[in-house]
Amino acid sequence: MNLDAYAVAPLVLLLAFVIELSRLYVQKNELQTASDAAALSGALHLSVTTTHVSDSAIAAGNRNRILTHNASLVVGDVMCGVWDGLPVNGTTPNTWHAGSPHALPCVSTDNAVQVTGSDPTSYLFAGVLNATSGNVGAVAAAWVAPTVDKTNCIKPLAVDYSL
Repeated sequence: MNLDAYAVAPLVLLLAFVIELSRLYVQKNELQTASDAAALSGALHLSVTTTHVSDSAIAAGNRNRILTHNASLVVGDVMCGVWDGLPVNGTTPNTWHAGSPHALPCVSTDNAVQVTGSDPTSYLFAGVLNATSGNVGAVAAAWVAPTVDKTNCIKPLAVDYSL
């Protein structure tokens, strides 16, 4: 019997594993994109009003595709809170304020939105890929930074957005 035939089976299994692993990474990346879009949209909406932040976030996130279907974010995936940016002394790292993020509704002191997305998986090698929970997850947060009111400094590039 030819030894080449015995080499083909492991190579086919390795190829199947590589294809499945790449599909898992694509799914995770597309879910992260949907969560990022949702958090950004929610934060932009939060900069105007504290009502219907989750509606804006979910609508933006669910317009994204994950593999062969649309993302399916729900209200429970959206949270609001206070993000503490770098203080004047510049020593404290960016982090959530105590008690944040919290469940909806958003309150007037909130300046950030967090979205936690998940998408079901069905992979042949799920156990090997440590994806036995049946879901891929992603977390995104967006912060409404204070406006720059100085005229003699470089301002960050921004895209005009209107609700």
